[in-house]
Amino acid sequence: PPIPDPAVPPELHFVLEADSERRRRGQVPRVTFLGRGPADPEHQISGSLELPRQRERRCAGGTFRLH
Repeated sequence: PPIPDPAVPPELHFVLEADSERRRRGQVPRVTFLGRGPADPEHQISGSLELPRQRERRCAGGTFRLH
């Protein structure tokens, strides 16, 4: 594997999904994420976080509407 460049911080890509069990059963999700990207379905929001140093905390969140 290539050796990571220490000048480039690692990045964490994530997806938050709501009502996944409900969708597996064929039911309509009850949640819509607000501010999601154009490629994200209504029940998901995705993003990425840069991780500049070990043990440094970063937060990500999503605002959603419950139907």
